[in-house]
Amino acid sequence: MYEELKKRVEREKAFHNQEKDVSKKASDFKNLFKNYFLNPSLIEMEEYFSQAKNISNKNVLDFGCGYGKDFDDLLKKDNMLTGIDISELYIRHCSKYCKEKFPNKKFDFFAMDAHDLKFKDETFDLVIGRGILHHLDFNIAIQEVKRVLKKDGKAYFQEPLGDNPLLKLFRLLTPNLRTKDERPFYKEDILNLEKDFQIKFTYYGMFSFIASIITSPFTKNGNNFLVKFLYNIEKKLLKNDKFKYFAHYVIFKIEK
Repeated sequence: MYEELKKRVEREKAFHNQEKDVSKKASDFKNLFKNYFLNPSLIEMEEYFSQAKNISNKNVLDFGCGYGKDFDDLLKKDNMLTGIDISELYIRHCSKYCKEKFPNKKFDFFAMDAHDLKFKDETFDLVIGRGILHHLDFNIAIQEVKRVLKKDGKAYFQEPLGDNPLLKLFRLLTPNLRTKDERPFYKEDILNLEKDFQIKFTYYGMFSFIASIITSPFTKNGNNFLVKFLYNIEKKLLKNDKFKYFAHYVIFKIEK
């Protein structure tokens, strides 16, 4: 099992060390549909995720930091930022970016396997990650996250879900936007995690994102009638346990 996991990590590393890696491809694709980023469910999710970053003078680990979407928010509030990623390409980018923009702040970056964090127990007040756990053996990764969290520390992860038929079709039609080994979370995964870890799950989106994509060529109003209509329906459905697993995204909140 260890050897297979090692091979998986090496494949992910190779994918993400390319200049035109899957993250860039996915970002470029989404940029073709500007209304996608104005979708009310995504805005609502971002507002919730931003609550985690409303801290100052804390030790923060950006777990799978990528190109560093959250760096500005964290460093402006004088947090001590540590970023890890399997990709040396990302780490070089993040280090250069922060040295140029935040020369007087405290930060450090490491190319590191998220299954085997090289930090002491109870090092960080906060751990955050975006779209990272579904690239990993998430049971091992979450154990490592809990190990490095301080007592009363928190972790937030934004992850994709896989049970929605529309999302299944989208993934089928766009295989070049993801790596070979990544796998969204399914209902069975969530139920198992609820048993094994103390995690709060919050669900966002269902099918309004499709309306955001479809309407992008015709209007700059990201909260147009069709998007708003479907958003209001999905908000009601997501309150029901029978439907929440068909959400677009889920945020994990883990407390030590």
